[in-house]
Amino acid sequence: MQRKADTALTAAGTQVAQAVRKLTALVQQVLDLIARMPQVQVRKDVKTNFGLSSSAWSTVVSVTLPKIDDLPAVAISASAQANVEGLTTTYEPNLNGRILINGVPSTSMVAAYGDGGAGSQTLVLQVADVAEISPQVGPVTVALQMNTTVPGAFPASEINRAVLTIYAGYSRV
Repeated sequence: MQRKADTALTAAGTQVAQAVRKLTALVQQVLDLIARMPQVQVRKDVKTNFGLSSSAWSTVVSVTLPKIDDLPAVAISASAQANVEGLTTTYEPNLNGRILINGVPSTSMVAAYGDGGAGSQTLVLQVADVAEISPQVGPVTVALQMNTTVPGAFPASEINRAVLTIYAGYSRV
């Protein structure tokens, strides 16, 4: 009986058995393809009413990405935008921003001056970075950090708003 079954699944077997074998192989290829597809997650966090009280780099907003056990690699795209009120009518002091992905800083960017009012200016900051972490051994923290040349110039204000958006693609390769 086993011999008939083995013969049916060989190239010399019946057409039905050959079709089943080919279909089984195709189904397995599709399942393998699906298993290799990345899983994408989007995370966002918003911080308002913050101030900068030090010239050191300060984390304004952060997002932690989990480790997914069966997906050992992660590609990350991070972008941040911030509006910050500065108590100045000149183009000093500078406000700088950078993104940290798993503790590694991006190139820092200088905020642009926007609309000014009586004794203040609104500064606009945009910064982005990308990283690939493979193998991912634990959760990954992505943060927006800022610093300034004059700490007292950026107190907490309801105008101050920072948004950090993360796209993370987890994969097996």
